[in-house]
Amino acid sequence: MVLPPTKLDDVTVPDFLSLLQLNVFGVFLGCKYALPYLRRTKGNIINMGSLYADLGIKDGLTYAASKAAVISMTKCMAIHESQYGVRVNCISPSNILTGMWKRYAALGPNPAAAIQEGKDYQLMGRFGTPEEVALAALFLAADGTFCTGLNLMLTGGAELGFAKKSQVAPKLGPSAGGNSQDSSEEAGWGTGDRSASSLGWGEELTV
Repeated sequence: MVLPPTKLDDVTVPDFLSLLQLNVFGVFLGCKYALPYLRRTKGNIINMGSLYADLGIKDGLTYAASKAAVISMTKCMAIHESQYGVRVNCISPSNILTGMWKRYAALGPNPAAAIQEGKDYQLMGRFGTPEEVALAALFLAADGTFCTGLNLMLTGGAELGFAKKSQVAPKLGPSAGGNSQDSSEEAGWGTGDRSASSLGWGEELTV
């Protein structure tokens, strides 16, 4: 995570706007003013999204929303700029061990435990590295010549795996309803350790 968690009820409009100005308007303006040159040279654009934009994240609404805007903007730009031969793609990483991530971990009482938790979100059992992000960008810039409008998930498998994740207190007794976790488990679903799935994150380290 690159920002401290903020509960939905604590989100303010000024804070939300500030993040949108950085993550959305900043990307838009950078692309807008680079495009005249890129159209002449047949260059390409690589934006930075986030896995959070695709999965959602508890207490991370503003960050996830801003990155979702970047991904959508990337696709729209790819459509528009195809007439000029300009490719527009995006990279959406999971946990990358950057200086910012280390500083965030250091804010808590146990930085080592926070770092380990960050590793555990990936199926590969480790952080991605800035070098791996750079290699993905190099591929899109130089070798991925048939790629445009692509959101490349650079995640170490963090988004894979179906899991238990209900935040609703269970109802006891036969009146709990037929569409319950119990019925899905009887059908062979939802068993095993918690892991990340289509909404939110979980622990899914298997290595």
